[in-house]
Amino acid sequence: MAEPRIITAFDEIAQLAIRLGVVPLNARPGCWEFQVDEHWWIAVNGHRESLKCSKGVAVEPFNAYVEFNGWPAGSFNPAGGIMAAGEAANEDAFIAALRAAVPALRRPTPADGRGSDLPGAGLCWRGAGVDRAAVRRRRAMRAAKDWDWRSRHERILALLGRNANAGVDGVATVREIAQQLDVGYQLTLRDLWALASQGKITMKRRERDGRLFPSIRQENAL
Repeated sequence: MAEPRIITAFDEIAQLAIRLGVVPLNARPGCWEFQVDEHWWIAVNGHRESLKCSKGVAVEPFNAYVEFNGWPAGSFNPAGGIMAAGEAANEDAFIAALRAAVPALRRPTPADGRGSDLPGAGLCWRGAGVDRAAVRRRRAMRAAKDWDWRSRHERILALLGRNANAGVDGVATVREIAQQLDVGYQLTLRDLWALASQGKITMKRRERDGRLFPSIRQENAL
C-alpha cells in the first residue's frame, strides 16, 4: 500500500511559513494569513477545529484556503483538495508565486542531521516519495541566484526613504522602482512583499486602477 504524499502546493506553503518564521501555526491564534503577491492570498488553519479567516470563510482543520484577485481559488490539505484551473489562476501559477514570495533561505534538512528539531520541519519532509536530493539542489540554485537579496532590500529602503524625504512617498510604482534599481519586475515585487512582511514598508493599492505603490514606514526612512 502506497504511503500518502504531501502535495506540492501545500509543501510550498509550509516552506514559505518556515522561511517567514511563523511556525508552528498551531501556536498562533486563528488562521495564518499572508498576501503572497498582488494576486494570490492564503489563509492556513493549523488547528484541530474549523476556523473562520478574515474573509469570513470557514477553513477546515489543517487546510489552506486560497484566493486569486479576491475570488476563491482553492482549498486543500497535505493530501489533496480542489484548485482553480483557469488560464491565470491555476496550481502551477500559485506554486510559482509561493516560490517567489520571499528570498529562498536554506533550511537544514533531516539528511544533514540538523533539521529534526526545527519547529515545523517535519511538515515538509514527512511522507514517502519526496526526492529530497532534488529539493536540496533546487534550494541551492535559488540561494545562489538570490545571494544579494540583502543588498537589494537596502537599496529599495534607501530609494523609498529618499522619496519620503523629498515629499513624494508612495508615488513610485513597482515597475518604476524596478527600473530605477535596474532589477527585474518580478524580483522587485518579491523583494517589496518580503519587506512588507517584515513591517518595514506598506503596500498600497490605488483604487482607480489597482496599481501597487510601496511606501516606507517613517521609522525606517533614512
